[in-house]
Amino acid sequence: MLRTAIMAAMLAITATGAAAESLTDLQKDEVRALIRDHLIENPEILAEAFEALQVRQQAAETESVKNALIEMGDAIRTADNDPVGGNPDGMITVVEFFDYNCPFCRRVKPEVAEFLKNDDRIRYVFKEFPILSASSAQASRAALAVWNLAPEKYWEVHQALMGHDGNLTEDQIRMAIEDAALDWDAIVARGQADDITEKIRQTLRIAERLNINGTPTFVIGTEIIPGFVEAEQLEAAVTRLDD
Repeated sequence: MLRTAIMAAMLAITATGAAAESLTDLQKDEVRALIRDHLIENPEILAEAFEALQVRQQAAETESVKNALIEMGDAIRTADNDPVGGNPDGMITVVEFFDYNCPFCRRVKPEVAEFLKNDDRIRYVFKEFPILSASSAQASRAALAVWNLAPEKYWEVHQALMGHDGNLTEDQIRMAIEDAALDWDAIVARGQADDITEKIRQTLRIAERLNINGTPTFVIGTEIIPGFVEAEQLEAAVTRLDD
């Protein structure tokens, strides 16, 4: 009964128009004091309210991401100039957002290779998502330049860039390029082009819309899967597409 009275008082004190004007200043002060005392004596009410707010916010965020996945489907899965691996004509598209300096991206590399080896239906989209350091951006620009100038070399360079411990240096990036028998100066020049700058910006915008703020992150159907995963988990997510 007391909680019902409190709620009625709160409605009264916060109402607009005639209902609020019908209370005197003294009555308003008394209602505020009643609410304050009740909340102090029953702090679990605040916890319940906070929990309900979190549930509501989470539901809103989930709905927002779901809508973004629908609205940005082409930009996520079939945008021009995104490197593509696996089966380019595959029926199922899997997208990975990654950073070459991310240790978890490096750990997941063999899992991705196994996943692609085991399922020839997979069209695998690489979203160059350099968020960790300046050398991340340099590596992504170089990799995208490889995709543009010698796409058949992209997987080799990608694997090499993912094969280092610690932050990549320019010398390590250059070594990965030259070991693939590519011209470093040509790759650097292509990597600075406006369309590659825009490609990276587009990926950053997509990630923001999808609330992706870490790497690796995978998009499979309407699922967004953050963090390190094993090949079996990727396969399970693909299986759920048929459910």
